[in-house]
Amino acid sequence: MKYSQTTIDLIRRVSKIWAPPPELTVSEWAEAERYLSPEANPEPGKWRNDRAPHAVEIMDTISDPDIEMTVAMLPSQSAKTEIILNTIGYFIHQDPSPIMLVQPNVKPMGEAFAKDRLAPMIRDTPALRGLVADPRSRDSGNTILHKTFPGGQISIAGANSAASLASRPIRVLLGDELDRWPVSAGPEGDPWSLSKKRTNRFENRVIVAVSSPTDEGNSKIAELHGLSDKRIFQVPCPRCGDYQVLKWSNLKFEREDGETLIPESIHYICELCEGVIDQEERFEMFEEGEWQATNKGVGGVAGFHMSELSSGLSSWERCVRQFLESKDNPETHKTWVNTCLAELWKVEKEKLDHNALFNRRENYSAQVPADGLVLVSFTDVQGDRLETEVRAFGKNSESWGVEYRVIYGNPIKQPVWDQLGMFLRQTWTHESGTELSIAASGIDSGYLPTMVYEFCRKNRGRRVWATKGDKAVIGAPMFKVMPRGKGKNKRPVELMMIGTDTAKSTLFTLLEISEHGPGYCHFPLSDDYNQEYFEQLAGEEIRYRTNHGRKERYWYQTRPRNEALDLFVGNLAVIHRLNPVWEQFEKMLQCGEQKPKKEPGPKSNVGGRGRGRQRGGFVNNY
Repeated sequence: MKYSQTTIDLIRRVSKIWAPPPELTVSEWAEAERYLSPEANPEPGKWRNDRAPHAVEIMDTISDPDIEMTVAMLPSQSAKTEIILNTIGYFIHQDPSPIMLVQPNVKPMGEAFAKDRLAPMIRDTPALRGLVADPRSRDSGNTILHKTFPGGQISIAGANSAASLASRPIRVLLGDELDRWPVSAGPEGDPWSLSKKRTNRFENRVIVAVSSPTDEGNSKIAELHGLSDKRIFQVPCPRCGDYQVLKWSNLKFEREDGETLIPESIHYICELCEGVIDQEERFEMFEEGEWQATNKGVGGVAGFHMSELSSGLSSWERCVRQFLESKDNPETHKTWVNTCLAELWKVEKEKLDHNALFNRRENYSAQVPADGLVLVSFTDVQGDRLETEVRAFGKNSESWGVEYRVIYGNPIKQPVWDQLGMFLRQTWTHESGTELSIAASGIDSGYLPTMVYEFCRKNRGRRVWATKGDKAVIGAPMFKVMPRGKGKNKRPVELMMIGTDTAKSTLFTLLEISEHGPGYCHFPLSDDYNQEYFEQLAGEEIRYRTNHGRKERYWYQTRPRNEALDLFVGNLAVIHRLNPVWEQFEKMLQCGEQKPKKEPGPKSNVGGRGRGRQRGGFVNNY
């Protein structure tokens, strides 16, 4: 008797639902079968649950038939990837099913996971080795991103590719690093919603979302965690025995001469009995730790949140050292808050006060103050002019506005570009007496790209880069470089894509700093930096909207002109790409305290990809 495909699918679904559950949970399977690979683990060999006790309950909710979705908002050193790998191994060996793992992108993250983590696990875990064929074997049916095994298959997709999220249905969905996913996978919309749709045909579907959080109001993992039972990891105090969540404010340490950390001084103060807990006692605390649900009215969605302070895979000393390294730089401190504490980064203000910025103008003792080490510039192309800002940067993201120049004329004509070339070849006097030239420049190619490309091609040796804003992608990298094209009508230069959301977020954070020092943005008391400049600089604000069912942040332009903001954003991207070695420039300026010598200097290893010596350098025109 022949059955229709619909009947066959129905039989399969019913059999899956009524099939007896696997004998092991995910954590039990990992303890019994999983082997850690030497490529990615300092202690390869048999997996031990007691090395990551916080991960046990997370893994077991994944195999709990009463839990449909597991949400884990975790720090970096918390076995996030191992939890995903153990889940994959469990379903391959114990409960064969169609599986999809979604990374932020296919290349490089998806392929890297497949090659560096998944393939070694299959190779080194005997229970899996015989189930998944080597993709190099003939007729294996497997590729790097797609592997079959008896009863199922696993596909690795990218959240940036709607095509990779479509196609066949899946039962097990694993979403890794959700807060690094793009808001949209093209015209299809939200990649998380697209991924979940793939599981709709399975009544016993399993959904797992794992990530460190990012910004408040723009974090997908925090949004999903808010729908869960919100479990927190509590550990007992060795003094009083009461359970508590470890907090950064209760971790204490001392520094010698206010600078060098004294590791032996690190200790934790119990929030309940105020007893002192030494670092050596933390492992015993972690082994006895337990998860406590704080939103008990929610069923079917298990949510987990903890900081690196409670992870046995890290140390308090590591957390303190990373804090000390990051605290003076808002960009690195944000990363520490997100990845060490697993907390949302809170945006204090969402609109700049242009009057407050105007009032911070100051008199410089020279065109470039003493701590300004490197000059960069950025140019915006308008219909009747070019606008350029030269900015000096120093260590820890501190910066100084140096000069704002407007070159009037039609940019379609060569004389305007000749004037720009002359301006970019100027020098500015450093407080040490040394003449500084521009180290690197960016030019926005959104308008008249052909003219921009030609100018950049002619000035390639001076590190003049064509740029374009990547406005559509929230959280895109500060910059990425697209190679030049080939052929008669292809782009003749590299194109530097600027992640405007990331750059603007960084700039707003820096402009909120009110004290001179790391991250502070200086402006000169000059006609270049007038009231109009600061109104332009504050010409956008952060707003929120719902896009494909997801709350997202976006930049709203509050006035017709905002070139000053665009130029500062461009300069931030340029200095990030240049990535100077600050100590080298300090030494060069120290040598330049005497009268500068007009002779070639040493080659710099900063920026540029040309052959041999780069022209146009940094100090004394080299």
